[in-house]
Amino acid sequence: PKLPHAHQLTSFPVVAVVLLHFVTCGLFSLIWLGLLHGKLPKVRGDDPSAGRAIGFLFIPFYNLYWIFFSLRRLCLRVDEQRELYGLPPSNLRGLATTTCVFQVIPYINLLIGGTIFLPIFLGLMQASVNQLADRSATTAPRATLPPQPAGSGMPVWAIVCICIAPFFVIALLAAMLLPALAAAKRKAQLITSVNNMKQIGIAFRIWEGNHNDQFPFNVSQAQGGVQEVCQPDAGGFATDPSPVFMVMSNELGSTRILVCPNDPGKSVATDFASLTAANISYEVRIGPDLKDSNPQAVLLADPVNGLVLHCDGSVQRDLSYKK
Repeated sequence: PKLPHAHQLTSFPVVAVVLLHFVTCGLFSLIWLGLLHGKLPKVRGDDPSAGRAIGFLFIPFYNLYWIFFSLRRLCLRVDEQRELYGLPPSNLRGLATTTCVFQVIPYINLLIGGTIFLPIFLGLMQASVNQLADRSATTAPRATLPPQPAGSGMPVWAIVCICIAPFFVIALLAAMLLPALAAAKRKAQLITSVNNMKQIGIAFRIWEGNHNDQFPFNVSQAQGGVQEVCQPDAGGFATDPSPVFMVMSNELGSTRILVCPNDPGKSVATDFASLTAANISYEVRIGPDLKDSNPQAVLLADPVNGLVLHCDGSVQRDLSYKK
């Protein structure tokens, strides 16, 4: 007659189990470990069957708890059977908990959990099962297992805390990384603005080379400049720089370089014909002193980042121009 609380475990090559784990990207491991539950006697009311052990792993969110319950309970049930046949416990519950922790952390589960800890646990569990199956084939159990109360093992609250902890860690890391990423983005946008100003400086020098070494605001409209329509403000900057850039449209090539990426208040004009002050981030200084013979005079300013373009084409940081 069949002994009460007798298991139905059979041997299976450990190497084959590990290879199947990698071939199936871990799917075999979860199903195989669940099937082991079905081959063990139920001595508790909540000992899962193979169907429950496998099926609950595919329920979103609940599976975060269930993977802890299933693997740790499997270790307990196997060790109980090993004790009946005079074998020492495998003591795999600690490894099971560690494996579960790495399995529920996003990304880490792919890099470490599924490639290192789960196959190690799977191999050791199968080796323990093989030893038990071989012993039980030749040796009768010492006794039978008395009924055990349901819910013994790792408390639910502890498993829930372990499941939630990784997400708090990720949130903490994100909080630490976001300022660094924002700073990197601002630096990249600053570099873009520097490049924009250098291209504008080249356009100014090309234009003046074709107009007797004079910038557009110092050349009359009759000669192709914009002197009559450029009015300075209190700081010497053009109140509306769009005419200056419109007359240099051939040298500039694109309206995109007139907008600083750190300036959300400005938008890129579709073309130079529709260019207005709302499409320009940079301020243009005007006056007869702005020429090649005065190379360090400030020709252009970026009030968002505190950058200035000199008449010689160099761009430098000058926070006194930052608004």
